[in-house]
Amino acid sequence: MPIMSYIAEQKFFLIFLTLFLISFHGYGLPPFNIGSLKIVYNDLATLPFILFGLIYLRRQSIIELLYAYKEIWAVLALLSAWLLFQAFRAAQVMDGITLFLQHAVNMTLLSSLMIYFIGHKQAVPFSKILFTIFITGAVIATISLIIFYITVYTTNKVMVFGYEVKIGYILSRGRDIRLGGFARDPNFYAFWLTLSLTASTLFIRRSWKFMVIGVIIAFTLWLTQSRTFFIAYAFSLFLICSLPLIKNKSQKLLNTCFSHLLIIVMSFLAVAVVNKTEQHFANKYNYNQIIEGASLYDPSPTKTVSDGFRMTDRWKILNSNNPNARPARWKALLNDFCTPPCFNEKSEWQLNLSPLLIGRGLRSTQLRLGDKYSHNSYIDLLYETGLVGLGLFAAFGLLVLIRALPYLKDPETLVIFQAWVACAVFFMGFGMFYDQYFWFVSALLLGKLYKQRQEVK
Repeated sequence: MPIMSYIAEQKFFLIFLTLFLISFHGYGLPPFNIGSLKIVYNDLATLPFILFGLIYLRRQSIIELLYAYKEIWAVLALLSAWLLFQAFRAAQVMDGITLFLQHAVNMTLLSSLMIYFIGHKQAVPFSKILFTIFITGAVIATISLIIFYITVYTTNKVMVFGYEVKIGYILSRGRDIRLGGFARDPNFYAFWLTLSLTASTLFIRRSWKFMVIGVIIAFTLWLTQSRTFFIAYAFSLFLICSLPLIKNKSQKLLNTCFSHLLIIVMSFLAVAVVNKTEQHFANKYNYNQIIEGASLYDPSPTKTVSDGFRMTDRWKILNSNNPNARPARWKALLNDFCTPPCFNEKSEWQLNLSPLLIGRGLRSTQLRLGDKYSHNSYIDLLYETGLVGLGLFAAFGLLVLIRALPYLKDPETLVIFQAWVACAVFFMGFGMFYDQYFWFVSALLLGKLYKQRQEVK
């Protein structure tokens, strides 16, 4: 293929990548309706990547793909077969099959991207991929920040094709104003910008413009007040910054840690400055009631950030007897594995081995919780697919970890790995196992590891 064709192809790939990343943040917009069928935007945005995989689907590329990651594909094949089995065990079989089909889409996305990276010698360099992810995240963050302040201070309803959409912000616990962008949920917004944040560490010290862009991304993440995201990010940061102590000291690893520290400090300073500015204008223009006529809300949306996210109040909620709190939902699900319930005052109980080992079928957690979510991917997997399903997913994670550790001195691999770890930790607070973003990051990580192995050879 001529060089110009390769260049044009790479441009198309990066355009599709941009649209794919943006599509996640259309969650707060009206869905695509074809008759009674609702089409999610990121499902449509997956199609070009599948097409790229089909273009380079050759016998040799399949053999190379299977050989390069044979143990990972074996585990994923077993996991997929087990999920299909659990779909037919669901109380509502069609609901179970629908959920399995989402997993099938994720596996198709993963394998298509892997075929592209392995079967195409002129695939887009990962430096360009990560830069595109960084810039796309900055565009999403900038637009989300503008929409956030417009909707907060004007209280205008946002209409799209006559459909009221809840974008810009949400109210949490009746007083906390949290940025949600077009993703509707602040936690989802943060989750889908994970790789944009980690990728920013590759660029922020190259130019003051990139520093500003990185600070904007981090600033919006502060405004989401997503505690689950911050815990996941902090854990991933602690892990990669511990690597120089575990492995041979690497200046590149230390530079990445310094870049993270720099962007944290700069973005929090931005929060403090904006907080003071907001309070000044709130007092000057009497913004005491900025949302829905209520007087309980602080006039500054950044105030709860600078107050430490009101962690004391949140801790009280988590430790209360509120049946809607996450620990109460987790306890309700785990209690079903024991007779009598595991978390009771009696000291004697027996495990219900059958459901513990093989689960209760897909969608059974929602059925058990009265159509509510457990907010924990791992408990979801345990309850619905048993120790078999959870063990297979854990095996996948362990195999990826083992493959990645020898190559983390490379900064590009490191930022993808950090995002992958943060996503895995995020699963402890939300049911995101069937979300495409984690499997997209997994595909990038495995593709980058393959390229590095080829360079070493």
